[in-house]
Amino acid sequence: MKSSTKGLEVQLKLPFAERNASAKHIGNEFVSFDNGNGSKTVPVPQGEGSVAVHTIIASISAPTVYDYEVGSDSDIHLKLVDGGGILIVDGTGSFVAAVAPPWAKDATGAKVETHYEIHGSKIRQVVHHSSASIKYPVVADPYLGVDLFSSTWWTGSGRSLVAHLNTTPMMGVAFAVGHAFTFGWPEAVNKMGNTLRQENLYQQFACHANGAPFASSGGSPSWDLENYRGTTWNYAHFWVHGCNW
Repeated sequence: MKSSTKGLEVQLKLPFAERNASAKHIGNEFVSFDNGNGSKTVPVPQGEGSVAVHTIIASISAPTVYDYEVGSDSDIHLKLVDGGGILIVDGTGSFVAAVAPPWAKDATGAKVETHYEIHGSKIRQVVHHSSASIKYPVVADPYLGVDLFSSTWWTGSGRSLVAHLNTTPMMGVAFAVGHAFTFGWPEAVNKMGNTLRQENLYQQFACHANGAPFASSGGSPSWDLENYRGTTWNYAHFWVHGCNW
């Protein structure tokens, strides 16, 4: 995967890669790797600079620990953040990628306790699937992404011009470290062009980036920046304007 802003490559080595020589095609798109220990790994590209890695745990005898080695063509650092996600930055502290908070569910859809740990360049997912109440198979889903916005587009023209930005789960990690604006703005401009560099649109972007974490719903996944809005309002007062909540 390549960061849309920094242009850096990010690689993710699958768990038990030295053992999962047995690969099985699932339809025409996906491949399942049998780890030979009661678990399987199925990488599923998401189409917006991200990949979900489905770990399928078949029985109580399967491992509880799954390690993912993260590599890049540049110096990167991993940081565990509030909410359980992982932030990946380069040597300057700029956003490179992120891993959404972990989840795991059993065959009935019940949540299974899980968390991430960082060991050097490895992301370790620990899945606590030893409870007698758990129904197998259990599915755990690390979700790695390099984009904060899955899609961006313009509608209208002149005063009716509107910039539309749809966020990805990676934005939640940016919120957790308080950098939704500083990480998101360069990507938005890179994707939408210098037309976005208007003071009123800039203010609205800042309002979304600052205010969404405080919204009871967590904020809308779609940020709409309308050109008809002036620049006289105080975008720092995000709790008054509400943005797109």
